[in-house]
Amino acid sequence: MRLLLILTFSVLTIRTLAETADVSWRKITNTRLPTNLYPLEYTLNLTTFLPGYAWEANERDLSFEGTVFIKLGVNETTNKVVLHSDSLEIYNAVVNDINSSNLTVTTWEAFPEDQFIILYLNREVNPNEQFEIIVNFSGKLRDDMKGFYITKSTRADGQEMLNAVTQFETTAARYMVPCFDEPEFKATWQVNLTYPTGSVALSNTIEDGTVTSGNFTTTHYKRTVKMSSYLLAIFIGDIQYKETTTDSGVRLRVYTDPATIDQVDNALNVSKIVVEGFENLFGIKYPMEKLDFVTAYDFEAGAMENWGLLVHKPNFLLGWGQEVAEVVIHELAHQWFGNFVTMKYWNQIWLNEGFASYMESIGYSFIKPNFDFDHFHLMQQSEAKELDKSIPLNEMTYTEDGSIDIITFYYPKGSSLIRMLEIIVGKENFINALSSYLLKHQYSNTEDKDLYDALKEFHQPLLCGPEEVDIEEFARCWTHQNGYPTVYVESTETGVILTQRKESPIEADFRKYEECGNRWDIPIWYQEAGSDNEYIQRKWFKKEDNELKLTVQEPVIINANSYGYYDVVYSNDLYESIAAQLKNNSETYSDNSKLRVLIDVNKYAILDKVPVHNAILIAESLLNDKSIFIRANAERALLKAKAKLEKQKKTIETDIQDIENRPTESPNVNMFSGCDSSETFLECYKRTFDTNLDACLTFEKDKSVDTTDRLAAWLKSDKSDESRQTILRLLSCGDIETFRMFVSDTSYNWTPFEKELIVGYFENYLFKKYGPKEKKGKKASKSRSYFDEKSMSARQLLSTQH
Repeated sequence: MRLLLILTFSVLTIRTLAETADVSWRKITNTRLPTNLYPLEYTLNLTTFLPGYAWEANERDLSFEGTVFIKLGVNETTNKVVLHSDSLEIYNAVVNDINSSNLTVTTWEAFPEDQFIILYLNREVNPNEQFEIIVNFSGKLRDDMKGFYITKSTRADGQEMLNAVTQFETTAARYMVPCFDEPEFKATWQVNLTYPTGSVALSNTIEDGTVTSGNFTTTHYKRTVKMSSYLLAIFIGDIQYKETTTDSGVRLRVYTDPATIDQVDNALNVSKIVVEGFENLFGIKYPMEKLDFVTAYDFEAGAMENWGLLVHKPNFLLGWGQEVAEVVIHELAHQWFGNFVTMKYWNQIWLNEGFASYMESIGYSFIKPNFDFDHFHLMQQSEAKELDKSIPLNEMTYTEDGSIDIITFYYPKGSSLIRMLEIIVGKENFINALSSYLLKHQYSNTEDKDLYDALKEFHQPLLCGPEEVDIEEFARCWTHQNGYPTVYVESTETGVILTQRKESPIEADFRKYEECGNRWDIPIWYQEAGSDNEYIQRKWFKKEDNELKLTVQEPVIINANSYGYYDVVYSNDLYESIAAQLKNNSETYSDNSKLRVLIDVNKYAILDKVPVHNAILIAESLLNDKSIFIRANAERALLKAKAKLEKQKKTIETDIQDIENRPTESPNVNMFSGCDSSETFLECYKRTFDTNLDACLTFEKDKSVDTTDRLAAWLKSDKSDESRQTILRLLSCGDIETFRMFVSDTSYNWTPFEKELIVGYFENYLFKKYGPKEKKGKKASKSRSYFDEKSMSARQLLSTQH
């Protein structure tokens, strides 16, 4: 997440403070809370003053006020209560002395720089003692998409309404309520919301009674399970929902604006299938009675996994786009990995985000049983390597205001490490270990060591000889060092010899972390030609060894199936033998093995670390592969090779001529020629293409008038939302002028939601052409203002259509 704007609406009211008070401990703990106390239960009563509904707005407009009861336990003797609180006005703080223990709050004090409020007690409290404090507070609804803030929705008649929503990850719960705002301080929450009559209020749990009294309504919600403060969630506003129920009885709802309520069916269907799938996979039921999704137009993150109330940007929840399913699955995975079991502190966030990213592939397989796991993880690795230039997985970064930041690379690199662990221990052992890990640490917090211990429990009996390495020792070098290794391969009389070194660059602003001396224990998966293309062997290249020798008879691909998070560079003669084998029979290797060779040789040729000729050899050998994705990547690799040669003014004329003279695919191929005239678009599309990516790559090449004519006919005859949105996505894969021609045609009667999709596709095009190269993660979003000027023509064009 990126913080764009910082606003402070009010400061803590500071009560009497003895000038001699001992605050030396603050220098040690800094912004971390002391651990002498811990929360057991919160009861939160909150009233929100949101204009536009039944009540008559007054000076309390766009504000909230509340009371929080916090039941506390004692670890160590202390005479103070330290809470997180920021931008709140504290009216009163007392001990709820129901046990007549003669315990009181003598005074309280704020430390704005540390975002603390300290309540001083009249005596010490001791281990095993419990007591309850009551704090009265108020605050302003923010407009920076942090804490409890303002967003909007649209009614069916086009009228805009103000809503209020929370976004607390990582450290923003303290903007709405005084609390122990760190992941390890888990407690239950019972929330009671008072809000303007006519609006809808949601929180983490199911409703437990509602009372309306004039202009305001109060809803009581059942107490949550134990959870971290950043997962607390509230939404108040003008929304509607559709509902279903899982086989295990969980109520599922998707809420959104009245204007877009007909776009929630995809998310609702996906969530039902995936919740049931995860429950069956791990043998652990989703622990609450309901699970809601809600859209928030103004939302800095792509989506947020608040337990029982998931908040999404509209484009990640509405409609039939593939990204909707991906993000819904990601957030549902968090209900187990992140909510049910949570990292102890933010330096272990990769456990949350890595697992949620890894589980996307498993969740998608519930929807589409033939889902290509290997291709998914190859793409995760590629994204991770693009971003792995700053800190290791176990380190944190901070925003400009000092808040802990969740940067994009935690997602794909964490997922790539988890994928390696899965392949090492085996899929069945891995899933069993995860179930054990979740059950052992349910409603608790973990570090990565807890994961490794669970994996050892199931992997240890499978050790076969001295080659194996300890899982925790293996993982440490991947989590405590930035970057990743490159394996160099040279031929010998009996096979190949491997060496390793770090080639991945680290940006100048970041130091190099060398926990293992820039060495790694590398699982070397390899695949020989002539064997079954699914037969992959493994040897360990230990970090203390200078080299590893493999005895092989046929051309071999290292990092077969791209199981490992490392690059591979071959000697010139090995590139020639691999290319010859690929040209003779590329089916002897798996698709991901072929892609791994192609991606790496192209990358290192561009970096001038292998001759460009090698990249051309490999790319040309794959031009006739059966996979459209491999063919498309080979075509692009050749174009990059030609550009590289021309830029360097190389005199390898034969290479350039080979590229220029090679046969190209017919520009007049009709991608729908195999479809019957009576078929609907979706019948034809789903029968013809295995994936949306295959369809997109085909449409890039298809210049035939027959194809565009047929798409035009389908747009006018097939009125289903899924058909029209899939056609729009397909059109966005082609040239921009064809796309512009379609979307400017008013006869297609584009709906308001479809117009938003169109603008989004224009922005994606402009982002690729003009924007920064770093990809954005599920919880990062590009600023719309970046594109306002460039995409204004699209908005103006669409706004004139009726």
